Amino acid sequence: MVRIKADEVDRDNSVDKVEQILQGAMQEFLQHGYAGTSMDRVAVAAGVSKATVYSHFQDKEGLFKVLLEQLASKKNNSIFGTEPIKGEPAVILHQVATKALEK
Repeated sequence: MVRIKADEVDRDNSVDKVEQILQGAMQEFLQHGYAGTSMDRVAVAAGVSKATVYSHFQDKEGLFKVLLEQLASKKNNSIFGTEPIKGEPAVILHQVATKALEK
């Protein structure tokens, strides 16, 4: 029988909660814009309490910043990948531009 340590469970739950909150925030920001989105709306959309939202994010601005950083990182990885870029600069530039325009 495998035993999971309590701190590992807490960490996994915390990561899941953050992802839920970010998904709820994305939904609300897209639907209502920055000004029309409140932490209350995010909590409802994420299916968590307002206290849970505030336990992970200090305020709406911080939540928005993390969401944008996550989206930018995903986009960056989809274009450039996670491995170092090697090859002829002209070929690499063409590949990067093509990927950026496709996605």
